[in-house]
Order: sequence, then C-alpha cells, then structure tokens
Amino acid sequence: MKIAIGGLKQETNCFSSVPTPESSWAVRSGEEIFALRGTASTEIGGILSVADRCGWEILPTLFAHTSPSQPTDKKTYEKLREGILAPIRAHKDTLDGVILCFHGAMTVTGVSDPEGDISAEVRKLIGSKPYMITLDLHANNTKETVDAVDAVFGYDTNPHIDMYDRGRECALCMEKTLAGTWKPVTAHCHPPMVVPTINMRTAEGPIHKLLQRAFEWEQQPGVINVSVFGGFPYTDCDYTGLNIVATTDGDPALAKQICTELGSKAWELRQEFIKQLPDIPESIRLAGEKLKTNPALPVILADVSDNAGGGGSSDTTMLMRALLEADFPDSAVGCIWDEETVNRAIEVGVGNTGRFRIGGNFHDYGEPVETEATVRAITDGTCRCYGLMGRGDKFAFGKGVRLQVGNVHICVYSTRRACNYREIFTNLGIDPARQKVLLIKSRGHFRADFEPIADCIIEVDAPGAVNPNILRYPYQNVYGWPVTEVPADWQPE
Repeated sequence: MKIAIGGLKQETNCFSSVPTPESSWAVRSGEEIFALRGTASTEIGGILSVADRCGWEILPTLFAHTSPSQPTDKKTYEKLREGILAPIRAHKDTLDGVILCFHGAMTVTGVSDPEGDISAEVRKLIGSKPYMITLDLHANNTKETVDAVDAVFGYDTNPHIDMYDRGRECALCMEKTLAGTWKPVTAHCHPPMVVPTINMRTAEGPIHKLLQRAFEWEQQPGVINVSVFGGFPYTDCDYTGLNIVATTDGDPALAKQICTELGSKAWELRQEFIKQLPDIPESIRLAGEKLKTNPALPVILADVSDNAGGGGSSDTTMLMRALLEADFPDSAVGCIWDEETVNRAIEVGVGNTGRFRIGGNFHDYGEPVETEATVRAITDGTCRCYGLMGRGDKFAFGKGVRLQVGNVHICVYSTRRACNYREIFTNLGIDPARQKVLLIKSRGHFRADFEPIADCIIEVDAPGAVNPNILRYPYQNVYGWPVTEVPADWQPE
C-alpha cells in the first residue's frame, strides 16, 4: 500500500502584532519528513509507527509549521500548498490513500479556509480513495473540510500531549479502511459559539464534560471517533468557534445524531466557558498573601494574555514590571522574546552588570523595562525536554540569557516561544521547583510540566494579544458579532 503523508500547521491570530513571513515557517519536504519517525510529540511519529508495522510505502510530501501569529501571505501559502499537492498529483494513480496533519485554525490573506482549500483539491486528485486528517483541539473546522475527508481525529487533550496517539489512531483507521473492515463517514456541527481558550482544559470544565460524552459514544458499535473542537477565537472568520466532528463506520445518520447531541450540550454549557481573572494588582496581592504561608512549591503567575502559543508576542511588560516592583524573593520570569537584549547580555558577559531595555518591542501592551541588570547565565538554547509536552524530543529555543534585577531572574530568548517546558529555566541554571514565584508566559500548555511543581496557579488578566476577554477585540467576520445577537433558542439542524 502506498500512502501520502504531510501537513500544514499554523494557529492564526488575526489580532497578533507578530508577522508571519515565509522565513518563519519550519519546512520539511520529501524524505526530510522521515526525521520525525520515532518522535513522541508529533502525529507524524504516530503515523509512521503504523506504516512501519504495515509495511506501507510512504510518499512524503511536505510538513510545515510556524508559531501562532498573523495570517500567512498568499504567496507563501501557495508555495507550501503546492509542496503538499505536487507529489500527490504526480502519484495519484498509484496512491492508495492520503493522511495529512493540519492545525485547523489557519488563515491566509485572501484564503480564509486553507485546510478546506487543500482538502478539496486532495479529494479532486484521488477520487474515492481514503483521505484522513488529524487536527488540533482548537481547530475552527468548516463543512467544506469535513465533507472532503473520510475521517477526522482531533486531539483529546489540552495541554496537548496526545499528538502521537492521534496520528497513530488515524493511521490505524486507514489500515482498517484499506482492508475493507471500515467505511468511515463524517458529520459536523457548529453551534454559534466563540469561546475563550482559557476554559478549554480537558481535565475539568465544559470541554471535559463534552469529551466524557464523546468517549462514551466512542464505545458504541459503529463509532470510530468523536472529536470536540473548542475552536480558536482569535481567528476572525465566519466559521470561527466550537464545533463537533463525528466519524462512524458507514452510518451518516449516527454521525449526525452524535454531532447534534454534543452541539446541543455545548450550547447548554456556553456560560461555563466564561472565566473571570484577577487583574495585575490583584494578582500580585494574591501572590504576596500566598507567600506569607511559606509554600513549599512556587506560586505561578500565568501571563495568559501573552501566550506565544496563541499569537502573543511574548514580550509584554506590564505584569513583569509589577513583579519587579514587588521584588518577591526567589522569583523568575519565563520567558521574554528579545533578541536585542540577548545580544546585549552576551556583550556584557556573565557576572557583569549593564543597562538593559527589556521587552516591549512588538505591541502597545507596555513600554520596555529600562533597568540595570546582572548577567547570570548564557545558553545556546538547545536541549531535550522531558515533560509530557516534550517527551524526550530535542528542542532549539534559540540563544538565551538570564538577567537578575533585584530578587527577580528574567529568562530572555532570541526566539519567540511559550514557556511550556521547565527546560526554559533549567537551561539557564534555574530550578523552577525551588523558586517562590514563577511568572510564566503561557495560556495552558505549561500546566503539563509545571502544575506538578506548583503550589497554586494564578491566571492573570493582563494586556496582550490573547486576552480571555475576547469582546476586547475588533472582530469583523464572526457571525453577527457580538455573540449576544445569536438567538438564545438556537438548535442544531
């Protein structure tokens, strides 16, 4: 059997200040994709594990990803799109199936639904041969995408720690489909709900409730997969928002029944997605009160509005400035994106003190912090990450430095990245478990690595491109915005 694989992943934040040039894309094409064989943190690794067992001939196309940021330009997209489609086009007569890995919340200047665009073309090229996809839990899916594919497999975890498992599950479905055991069909439901990502954790809350019911459905005969997608609210499209996709074995009526039930349940739970967070002064006060009890583990201040994993610039300064003013003992910040500061620190040298202008380069969410700081460590940023998000894979965080201002240590890196790994601190000589206060720039994925070492987590309502109060953003395309205009008696078709 000959199977084409590849993928395209970007979570687009239409309100981000960070551009998405072609150079920001990490691209593997052709046999370079096989370097992901054995990686535990990618769907491609899971797909290839099944392919190896089945003895499939793999046609590697293109697998590209970039960090969440502004929409990709059309020229770059068309180049990446062609990297996926050209090999499929050239081998369409000998292919037995296609598996692609998408994010599901990508937009392109002039192309609002790239996943649907690529999927429609794949279907046109391969006809009735099986075509399956994996998607992020935050995917904003369209009917066009779902109608073009035979099966959909979305992440079941947030923080996302099951990418390998979903890739493997998708490939197992392909195996059974090629053997004639299954004939997968899909259905889709999209309640008119745009909800903040802050309350999409899968361990508790409304998404957890929806997933539990989805898992119950998956135990029923004829049900292959039920995926609950919270959606990504900062992608300003007319299809943005929570949606459900069900895949069944040749039973479209059952797939529709599942989607209808879960769509209705999501609508009933809509108010549970709203979460009030303390502002910066209140968060600092709460942290100070907690420290009076002398906790054995750190208090975490989560700067959720500046999550690089959602399109934040990772260099807002307002919460960091407040922490510097509080000057709590044994405090650390992870992490600021500021290449100029990194280069300046390397010039100053470890153990020396100099003047710095930290952060505040890409937005209107706080001026740079101008201060005197001592350089405590420098790293090339290359390491293996062993938490549930990293699973032993090698990462390159870029050049990094640790600056000390009073009691506060600030980790600054030359590349933009959410602080989802303890190694962002340990790389620079800080054991995060031994700190009193950690300021972490991330929305939720950090919990996989940091929740086990935290006394408590205080999510902060601070300025940034991914603030949980989505009514702050100037939407142009989402439904009849604001959401209050949606009829209260909505029911799925």
